[in-house]
Amino acid sequence: MPVYFLQESKSFSYWILQDIPGNSRMKKYLPSMSSFCHFLLIRFATHLAINITENMKHTLLGISIMAALVSTNTYAAVNVSDEATLNAAIDMANADNSIQKIVFAKNAQISLNHPVIYTGTQKLTLLGNGAIIDGSAAGSFSIADDLTASTEDGTLVFYTAADITIKKLSVMNSATRGIVVNIPDDAQGDDIQVSLEKVEIRDSALYGLHIDDNADEFDDGDLGSVIGIELNIINSSFIGNGTGAIDFDGIRVDERGEGGIHAHIIHTHIDGNGGDGIELDESGEGDVDASMKHVTLNENGFYNEEDLDDGFDIDEAGEGDLGACPRIRNLKRII
Repeated sequence: MPVYFLQESKSFSYWILQDIPGNSRMKKYLPSMSSFCHFLLIRFATHLAINITENMKHTLLGISIMAALVSTNTYAAVNVSDEATLNAAIDMANADNSIQKIVFAKNAQISLNHPVIYTGTQKLTLLGNGAIIDGSAAGSFSIADDLTASTEDGTLVFYTAADITIKKLSVMNSATRGIVVNIPDDAQGDDIQVSLEKVEIRDSALYGLHIDDNADEFDDGDLGSVIGIELNIINSSFIGNGTGAIDFDGIRVDERGEGGIHAHIIHTHIDGNGGDGIELDESGEGDVDASMKHVTLNENGFYNEEDLDDGFDIDEAGEGDLGACPRIRNLKRII
């Protein structure tokens, strides 16, 4: 019976599964991972090494499982701590679609001089670990004679149709928009899922969170991609945004074309925003479906005193339907 052993390189993290007595060898290289995932892989691989028999199908199956585990836990960086390392991590993810996670150093304080822009085609998760990003110097906007503000900037900008997940991250003092997801006009396939957990977006001059599937710069018309938008928010807050120009909300979703909007918000504060607290704007064939549980919508809509905005605004035009199930607590004012 062949004997297999597991060896760790001291120069960098990889594992070798080797057939000692035979001539055939199999190697599998694993990139650096978090210590927890690394531990699980070591335990799994050790168990595999002990129990491998002469049946090579079992060996190949085990290696395939290990490869699958690794492929879903590939990191661009495990210690994003400043603007340089954040840009480097995003650049790596833009260039390599196997990278699906970016991890911040615990409680990192990051000040940006420019917007950080993701353009990859793979789903991406940002694990903030309590990090705070200051976007006060990241971008600018212009105001026309009719007081309409326009910009392409944001503190964190995602040009993608892939799923975006953000956890335990704060974006503060954005010079324009806090977090932006721009969906390409030619996007196809499954609806994009934008998921925020324990995210705080505070004091953005324009939108706090903006998900945009509208081909028109000023959100007019009906042109957009064929996919829809699924927004999931839990234990988050959107406070004090939209105080730099008229009609900018704490959360804004613009959806055009065939897709719809499905928003599910739980245990979240949407308070003190200059425009609407949240606006879901859909035009086309798709529906708007929104549910909110234990959500506060307080003191929103004050910026334009001549045309006060709302706490919760849903616009549905075209052939689609509208469905909403809010459970709002501590409601002080919805205009």
